Amino acid sequence: MSEYILFVFESIQRESRDIAVSRLVPLSERSKCRYNICTCDLCRFQRLKSARNAKVQTMPRARLTRVDFLEDPQGRTFADVVNDQEQPFDVVLEFFNESDRQRRMEESELHHDRSPLAGVVRELEAQPEIDRFLAGIHARRNTRFRQAIGVLVRMIMERRGWRKSGRKGSLGVRASEIARRPAHNCGGLAFWFVRTERYEPIDGKKYLTVRDRCQELESGSPETSRGTKRVGRSRQA
Repeated sequence: MSEYILFVFESIQRESRDIAVSRLVPLSERSKCRYNICTCDLCRFQRLKSARNAKVQTMPRARLTRVDFLEDPQGRTFADVVNDQEQPFDVVLEFFNESDRQRRMEESELHHDRSPLAGVVRELEAQPEIDRFLAGIHARRNTRFRQAIGVLVRMIMERRGWRKSGRKGSLGVRASEIARRPAHNCGGLAFWFVRTERYEPIDGKKYLTVRDRCQELESGSPETSRGTKRVGRSRQA
């Protein structure tokens, strides 16, 4: 009995020593390994970490400032928005500089086939300063403000390896105009934004849409479809 207790005690000591050593390994070094070792006090499981997931997790965020925005050829045309103290452009910068929101913008294109802004637009419109400004009755300033946000989204996506696809994505359906009321939507995903740019990866790696896969399947087996028709005719004959 005493030998068994001694064996259990040595096993616990060995486990504690291994956990302590694994915690000394920097996270940057762990990401280079093939396996990601769990270092909690309850287990020592090893989870296989694919190269694709590792790339997504280590993707640096694109941090932009007022200077960066005004140095962009298109961004400098919105200097009136940036320099207007009444417009919450600093709130917009702080919002889009958050890494989790940038990840959701990419996932909106990759996994949901929607524009990057669609992944965060509801949270963006829920910001009190932004909602308060867009609710004001100043049509031209509201339009310029929304356009400046579109430019900022484009700059972030380009820094993260994306480019404009030349297509627009819908965010909402505009309500009928009423005098002395700000323009807003009556349906769709967003309340203030109508449409925004779509993007595609620079390296071309993107999941195919259902339409693309359907066309690929049909174009890849034309003889099979023709053969099926011939069989049908022969049976009818």
